[in-house]
Amino acid sequence: MRKLILHQLKAYLAKECSVQELESWLLVNLQSNLDSKDGTAIELANKVDAGLMELNEGLLDEKGVRTRARRYLREAQAELSTT
Repeated sequence: MRKLILHQLKAYLAKECSVQELESWLLVNLQSNLDSKDGTAIELANKVDAGLMELNEGLLDEKGVRTRARRYLREAQAELSTT
């Protein structure tokens, strides 16, 4: 599931989907993510969702969401390179 979330973040950063589509995708896939019991995927989805909630509340702009998405991708790549 984590790979799917990362793929969706890449699509968002490549402007292949909007922030609204990213949010919808997370919502549609929420139960699958929880059912996966993949703690890393759940944590990642929660981080992305928190940023989207901050965006919706006006606490963060879309530039901030994109910055976080890039950071999550870098972190995932770093973890993969150490395993």
